[in-house]
Amino acid sequence: MDKNTFKTPVIDRRKGPAGLLLWTLIAIAIGTVGGWFAHDEYQRYQADSIIGSLRNEIESRDRRIERLNEEQTTMQQRIVALERSVQIDKSALQRLKEEISATQDDRLKLEEELIFLRGMVSKDDQQEGLRIRSFRIARTTGEDNYHYRFTITQTLGENDHLKGLIYIRLSGKQGDEAATLELAEIDPDQRESLKMGFKHFQDVEGIIRLPEGFKAANLIVELEPDNEKLKGLTKEYDWVVSD
Repeated sequence: MDKNTFKTPVIDRRKGPAGLLLWTLIAIAIGTVGGWFAHDEYQRYQADSIIGSLRNEIESRDRRIERLNEEQTTMQQRIVALERSVQIDKSALQRLKEEISATQDDRLKLEEELIFLRGMVSKDDQQEGLRIRSFRIARTTGEDNYHYRFTITQTLGENDHLKGLIYIRLSGKQGDEAATLELAEIDPDQRESLKMGFKHFQDVEGIIRLPEGFKAANLIVELEPDNEKLKGLTKEYDWVVSD
């Protein structure tokens, strides 16, 4: 045989179904890991953006509290001057005292808001979801009238404007029988529900008028967001009235 015409046989190793499946699984795994890292970086970016805006809000409220303190000091000095004056203007004095009282109320409200704003950016409270903070029931001038107040927050969510409904119910006893009253039954000025709409937080407050003979036991707050990705929240609070 002519050695110039001799050819070395070549084995044709074609990729079978098992090989194709293996490479497909490797490609899917690489894509999944890459997508997870991209999603994680996006979540970190959202969290940093929300925390930054909250910190700016805190600084703004700190400056406002400082201005209120300065205004209060100035008004107190004017009161002292008026009281020492020979001709005391009682009406002007009364107006100043009312302004000081309003300034103090504004400052207390701002300080309460700052407490939960700082809580929102703390490392211990960065789970996504709705929260109810600073819940309080207080007496008003009426014998059976009470003032309720709480704040709804969206902790590190999608940073979107959240909308939905707020349901408030009061459970207790009417005589010897258990009863649950809807919001419209305890506050004639309101409908069955309140509107929920905010980006980071929303203050909610109103008046509760107890029906005659009704003994309150619990106040139930239910939040129903329009966003299907965000779970609703139901909280039940004991009827504890602050002074």
